[in-house]
Order: sequence, then structure tokens, then C-alpha cells
Amino acid sequence: MKKKILLSLLLSIPLSVTHSIFASVESSVSSNELNGQVDHQDQALDDLEKYLPPIENYVVFTSDFLKLDYLLGKDLPVKKFDFANLFRFKNIGFLYAIRIKQSRFACCLGVGASNLGYVFNPRDKNKSDNNIYSSLKIKSKFTKYEAITAKYLGLDDTDEVKVTKSCLTIPYIDFLLRFRFNSVLDDPKRGFYCWVGGKCGFRLHHATTQIMYDCGANGERGISLVRTGTYNIKPVSWWLQGSIGFSRFGIVAGYSLSPLFQKNKVDTPFDSANPFSIGISLDL
Repeated sequence: MKKKILLSLLLSIPLSVTHSIFASVESSVSSNELNGQVDHQDQALDDLEKYLPPIENYVVFTSDFLKLDYLLGKDLPVKKFDFANLFRFKNIGFLYAIRIKQSRFACCLGVGASNLGYVFNPRDKNKSDNNIYSSLKIKSKFTKYEAITAKYLGLDDTDEVKVTKSCLTIPYIDFLLRFRFNSVLDDPKRGFYCWVGGKCGFRLHHATTQIMYDCGANGERGISLVRTGTYNIKPVSWWLQGSIGFSRFGIVAGYSLSPLFQKNKVDTPFDSANPFSIGISLDL
């Protein structure tokens, strides 16, 4: 019996030693594999950070290639829609966008050029071709809204004149401020975007009135009379603006915070007219 017990003890010692050795080896292998996986993941993260595009400031150059200008007020004699006026040169803006803490938001500062364009309605709309058009004219430093006659055009009263169109164009130099959001972090020219902001527009010295007419007495057609002047238009205008779009195209709208003309220096109904504009912009 003692021999059997002794034999069992002698056999159990090598087995326990062997088990300990294998356990130690397995633990070491598992630890090395785990460390290797961690190192591999750290290296992958480092590589990913290395190849992520930098979140940089960017340049914005916009052009409103379709735009309509409105005057908000009562009984204003300007057209709400004119096809030719829709496509002529409108607004451009050049801005530099500064990222706000490398986020999707940016503060945009810039300069631009713009103009407002209004086409006058005829005063008397009738079925004949002799519609009476009107235009702006200054008399004694006061802006009047007058019917266009032969005398107004510098012709004899006996001349047969047919006016076909009269319009007003006002040019500005603008200083722009916008706060913009881009849905795509690293590429602002992709995905959804929107911005709100404003501009301060300084009117260039002259606005332009243009009158197109036919002079039947002389057989001349398509004559254009162009006059320039300030017409008591305010020298500075402040606008609120906003836009929403996708990729390089967007809808932009703006509203002037002040009337177009100086107070008490213009004939009714223009004395309280406020400009409003809406159009489609292209980010170049």
C-alpha cells in the first residue's frame, strides 16, 4: 500500500510541472497576441489620421445668374416679372470662408458688385398700342415720376413717338458678411449648405434710366435714350440675406432694411418702396 501511494506521488509531480509549463507558455502566447493586436490597431489609427484631409479655410465665388428685383409697397408702377430683365447681369461676390474651430460652420467675409433693375409698367393699359409709359426725372432737386412724351425725349410735340420700354438700373459695390453651414466637412462644394448674413451696399454715383421707343415721323425704330443721375436714391443700403442649396447651386433671397429713396425727396408712390430680391446662384 505504501508503495502505491509513493508511486502516485512520484507520477503527479511531473504532471503538475508539465501543466504549469504549458499554462505559462499559453499565457505568454495570448499576451503577445493581444499586444500585437493593440499595436496593429494603434498603427491603423495613426495611418487613418495621417490620411484624413485637412479641414481648411476656403474661397467662395458666387454669381446670381437668374434674379428678379421687386419693390415692396403700395401701387408701385414696376413689373413683377420681365423675361429680359431675368437674364441680364446681376450680382457677384468673392468671399473667404474661415472655419469656426474646424467645424462645418464658417464665417465668410468678402466684397462684391450688384445692381437692382426695375422695368416700369405703362400707366394706361389699353388694347391699343399707345400705352403711356413713365420714367423718373428730377425737378428742383425732387424726384418725379412722369409720363414719357415727345417733349420728355427732347423731340417736337408733333413727332409720333411710341415708347416700348422704360427701366431703372442702380449699381452698387457691396461688403459681405455670411455665416455658412456645410453638410460635408472636408469638401464644402459637395452636399447640402445654407447661410445667413447681410451686406452693406454703396451706390455708385449714378443710376441709369433707359427708355426704348420708335419715332414714326423719322422712320426710326429701336431708339434708346439713356440718362444718368442719383434720383435721390439712398447712397448706402443695408440688406439681410439668406440662401439654401446643394453642391454649387442654391436659391438666394435678400431684403433691404431701408427704403430705396431718401425721405421727402421723391414723388409718391416711391416714397416708401423697399427693395426685395430672389434668384438662383452658382458657386464657381
